[in-house]
Amino acid sequence: MSSDRLFDPARLASWLARNERALRWPIVIFALLEVAAYYLPGLLKQAVFSNDMAQWTAWAYRYQDQGLFPGDPNAAYWTASFPLGYAAMLRLLAPLVDPQVLGETVGMALGGVTAWLSYRLGRLVCGGRLSGGVAALLLIFAGQFTHFQALNLLNFEAGGLPRGFALPLLLLGYLGIAERRFWQFAAAVVLAGLFYPPAVVSLGAIAGLLALSRIAQVRAVKLKTIQPLLFVAAGLAIAQANVLLQGSVLGRQFAWNEIVQMPEFRGSGILPLFYADTWTYFGNAVMLDKGAAGIAWFLFTAVALVVMCKRGDAGIARMLILIVPASALTNYALAYLLLPRMYEPSRYFVFAYPMLTIITVSYAFDTAARRLANRLTGPTLALPRAWPAIAVGLAVGLNVADFAVRYRFDRGGMNDTMPAEMYRYIETLPKTAVIGGMPTLTDRIPMRARRSVLIMSTSFYPYHAGFYQANLAKFDGLIGALAAPDAAPAAALRDRFGVHYLVVDLRAPLSDALTVYEPLHSRIARLGDPSQGTSGFVARQARDHALFRAGPYALIALDGIGQ
Repeated sequence: MSSDRLFDPARLASWLARNERALRWPIVIFALLEVAAYYLPGLLKQAVFSNDMAQWTAWAYRYQDQGLFPGDPNAAYWTASFPLGYAAMLRLLAPLVDPQVLGETVGMALGGVTAWLSYRLGRLVCGGRLSGGVAALLLIFAGQFTHFQALNLLNFEAGGLPRGFALPLLLLGYLGIAERRFWQFAAAVVLAGLFYPPAVVSLGAIAGLLALSRIAQVRAVKLKTIQPLLFVAAGLAIAQANVLLQGSVLGRQFAWNEIVQMPEFRGSGILPLFYADTWTYFGNAVMLDKGAAGIAWFLFTAVALVVMCKRGDAGIARMLILIVPASALTNYALAYLLLPRMYEPSRYFVFAYPMLTIITVSYAFDTAARRLANRLTGPTLALPRAWPAIAVGLAVGLNVADFAVRYRFDRGGMNDTMPAEMYRYIETLPKTAVIGGMPTLTDRIPMRARRSVLIMSTSFYPYHAGFYQANLAKFDGLIGALAAPDAAPAAALRDRFGVHYLVVDLRAPLSDALTVYEPLHSRIARLGDPSQGTSGFVARQARDHALFRAGPYALIALDGIGQ
C-alpha cells in the first residue's frame, strides 16, 4: 500500500504533480471511450442515424451513382445549401465510402475534438489543474443522458453535418484567443467559413467585443488588438462567397417585412421566431423556456459567473468569461434585426452556451474539490499501487455499460418510420421514380432507398420563397389526393408533379408530427379531415391494389389511374 494521503492538503499538489503523467492514460481512455459509446450505436445500425442526415447526406449517394435523384428539386436545393468545405468533403470522400458511414464517422471525429478541446478549456479555466479537465469530461459523460442543449455536448456533432463543426470550432477559436494563439483562432475562423458560416459570426462577436473592451481600457487602437478581426473578415469573405455561389439555385429569401406577417414564424408555426409577449424572447435567449432544466441551468450559471467574477481566481480573465454570454446575446439580437441574413437567432446561443457550461462546471467542480481537500485532512485514504489500472477499469466499465444501453435502445439517432422491407422494396423501383407521401413517411426514403420524394419535412423550412411556395403547392396536391373519393386528384398529382407512387400509413395518413404546425395544419383542415385518415380512392387502392404492404404501410402506383 502507498502512504500517499489523498486528502492531505500539503501533499495533494505534490501527488498530482508526480502522478500527472500516469493520470493522463485513464483520462485519455475515458474520453475516447465516452465518444465511442455515444456514436458507435448509430454507426453500427443502418436504420439508426441523425434525422437531419436525410436532409444533408442522402444526396451524396449521387457521387457514387450519377443516375440517382435525376431532376430532384430537393437534391438540388440542399446540395446548393452545402457550405464550401462540406461540399468538397462529400465530393472527395463519398465516392470512396458509404455516405452514411462517412457522415457518422466524421461526427464521431468531431465529437472527439469537442471532448479534447473541452478538456483543454476546463484545465485552462482552473489554472491548469487536472480537476478542471476531468470535470469537463464528466460533464460530457453525464450530459448525454439529457436532452438539454447546453449539457449534451456531443449531440450536434452526430452525423457529421455542417452544424457538427460549430462547437468544436467555437472551442478552438475561443482557446486561441484565451491562450493568445492567434494562428489557432485564424484556423478556426477559416474552417468555420468553409463548414459552418454562422460560427464565423459567433467568433467575430467574441473577437469584436474583446477588442472594444481593450480599446476602451488603453484608449488606443493597436494592431495586436484588432488582429483577430482581420481573420474574421477573411472568414466572412469565405461565407459570402458561399452565399453568392448558392444564390442562383436557392433563389430569393423572404424579406423581413414578409417574415413578420407569415404564420410560419409565429408561436404555432413551423419555425417560431415571433411571440406574443416580450418575456418569451428573454426566456428563449437564456434557456428559461426549457422547463426545470433550463431554470436550473440559468440559476447555476448566473451564480457561478458572479462568484468567478467576484473572486477573480479563474485561469482566464473576467472579460473572456463574460464575453461568451455577451456575444451570444448580441448575435441573438442582431439576427432578429437582420432576419434572415444571419440565419436563425437561436443558433447563436445553442452553441455558445455549451461552452459557457464547460467554463462554469469546471470552475465549480475544481473549487468544490479543493475546499473538500482542505476540510478532509489527515491520513483518511490511501491508494493502492495499482490505482492506474483501477482507474482505467472504471473508465472502461462505465462506458461499456453506456454503450450497451445505447445500442440496445437504439440511441445515437432516430429510428426508421417504416419497416425495413418497405425501404428495400422502394429501392427496387426505377431510379427516376418519385414517391409521394406525408413528410415524416418520405423523409428517410432518399437515405434508405436512394429514391426521390415529392416532399420532406425539411421542404417546409421557410427560408427561400420559390422553393417553399412550390412545396406548399405540392403539399396541397398531396392532401387533395389522399382525401379525395375519386382518382382525379391522384392523377393530377402524377401529371403536375411527376409523382409515380404514393406511400401511405392507413392508420393516420393525413396527419403526422409536422402537420400540427402552421400553415400545414390549416391547409389540411381546408382540404380534408385529418381525424378520418385516408378515405376514398387512395384507401381502396392501398387496401386492394397495393404494390407492396408492410403492416399498415402501403405503396401504390399512380401510373395508369384516371385514364
